[in-house]
Amino acid sequence: MPDAVATHVDDYLCTSYEMDSDNPTYITAFNPAATSKDAHHILLYGCTEPGSHQKIWNCGEMAYSNDSSKKSYETGPTCASGATIIYAWALDADKTELPKDVAFKVGVSTPIKYLVLQVHYANIDKFKAGQSDRSGLILTTSPVPTPKRAGIFLLVTGGHIEPKTEEVFEVACEIKDDIVMHPFAFRTHAHKLGLVNSGYRVRGEGDDQEWTEIGRRSPQLPQMFYPIQSDVPIKQGDYVAAACTMFNYQSHTVRIGATGNDEMCNFYMMYWVDGDKILEDGFCASSGPPQYYFGYDRNLNVDKIPENVFRIPPPPNGPAPGEPLQGGHHMTMQHKTNPRCIVAICQAAWVRVWEDNFDWNGGVDLNKWDFDEGGHGWGNNEEQFYTRNRQENARCELFPGSGNGRLIIEARKENYGNRRFTSARLKSKAAWTYGRLQIRAKLPTGRGLWPALWLLPRGSVYSANYWPDNGEIDLMEQVGYDPLRIHSTVHTKANNHMLGNHPSHSVIVGDATSNFKIYTLDWNVDKIEMFVGDEGNPFQTRIFIWNKHGDWTTWPFDQPFFVILNIAVGGFWGGSQGIDENIFPRRMEIDWVYYYQWR
Repeated sequence: MPDAVATHVDDYLCTSYEMDSDNPTYITAFNPAATSKDAHHILLYGCTEPGSHQKIWNCGEMAYSNDSSKKSYETGPTCASGATIIYAWALDADKTELPKDVAFKVGVSTPIKYLVLQVHYANIDKFKAGQSDRSGLILTTSPVPTPKRAGIFLLVTGGHIEPKTEEVFEVACEIKDDIVMHPFAFRTHAHKLGLVNSGYRVRGEGDDQEWTEIGRRSPQLPQMFYPIQSDVPIKQGDYVAAACTMFNYQSHTVRIGATGNDEMCNFYMMYWVDGDKILEDGFCASSGPPQYYFGYDRNLNVDKIPENVFRIPPPPNGPAPGEPLQGGHHMTMQHKTNPRCIVAICQAAWVRVWEDNFDWNGGVDLNKWDFDEGGHGWGNNEEQFYTRNRQENARCELFPGSGNGRLIIEARKENYGNRRFTSARLKSKAAWTYGRLQIRAKLPTGRGLWPALWLLPRGSVYSANYWPDNGEIDLMEQVGYDPLRIHSTVHTKANNHMLGNHPSHSVIVGDATSNFKIYTLDWNVDKIEMFVGDEGNPFQTRIFIWNKHGDWTTWPFDQPFFVILNIAVGGFWGGSQGIDENIFPRRMEIDWVYYYQWR
């Protein structure tokens, strides 16, 4: 890093290096220049375009909008396009040298035009003392081509682990590229709850399926790339699978996430191929527990999984007997004899109690949805007229060439009901108390728009004054003049926007308007949490958390709420920078809406 200054623990800072545009570069070794006292981990990315052209930028998209680090550095993703991980380091790992005749090829004819160094800072004591940081990597490079090209395949999960329990995080993907990979090194990564991470090649079907170990190691040891002991070639049609066993000794739920207080389940496989063709997509992800386990995949025979998958290995890939792991656990701890019953298949689980997939062409399902109608400003000085069951504003459309569909909510510029714009506001006929709401949506962009995914109470349980006394939960709000910033909020009698003290946080989601993202509300008797992520990890970024405290004036959330989907036009917030009347029509697309309850 070029004299970086982090301002709080869990800052993610990036810097980029442009590669030679005339000649390729071949990387054959990585020598870390960092300590775990300063850096939680370091990642080296290859990018077609970096997330910023600033010397240093804040590449921690999990950061809240009021994070002080943002005052020092511009915020952006690690890569603006073409992201691939080349190397990873943590826990004072040593130098990694590639085998003879193997190298990472970057620059010129490859998609990697820039190297981006990302440092996740674990300690800021030296910055408080006025120092800066130059953590990084020393690369051994050569202009001489090698006959074998190196690549990285990364397996990760989402999910969470309940307090005082052991859990297994699992992920598997089929190799679809017509290449033969030769894994030669592996790396495991978890935070303080990780006991063992293991990776496997899965070949064959049914009773003939074989699981062959690629690597297995405690992530509490130095997290360098370790040599794979045997040749395990991987070809088209094979699966690569990984499992991370964790024990949560704490009294609260821990989720997969970006901070040191969250967890991670990562298994890195470094491989070589003959020639230049490596995997087109070097990333494999699952939602993790309780939404994904190996047993949910009909292509995986869980009866063939080796018994030692979930066990801490002996030295050198595990601690010496009696040596404590982080968190106070020891090598001598006993694991469950039936590891498959660690998972929620054998326990209570989230059960989907309501859903709409919008898999047809035509109007919305009126058995599930109703409409708000009118153009009276809706308490926010909004400019649109909400229409009732009008397909110009709300309809279902199949994706081209697919049986899968999505809901289209479309804001239009047209005279209707004494207003100059139309849109739709759908509300679910069902309502629930507590549970998990997930909505997969792609958001619109355009100055003057104000899309939202939110909930209101069915009745006035706490006060005859419906709003704000009885509460509001805003899972996702976005305003068109700042389209990549996602806001999550709650409103109560004591805390609301009319008083100017509504509890809210926002995060930057760089592809919120170009890709579908999953927005999740987790709501229980004493806490509301909201997240944004994708299919691989719906809980990737926690946006907001509101803990129960005080009386009903701060927590009116022990009653049924229904779901609302809408695009407003203008309004005190959405229209605060005017309305660009040249953008219309504009649409929000919703792939599906799911509601779960714990059973």
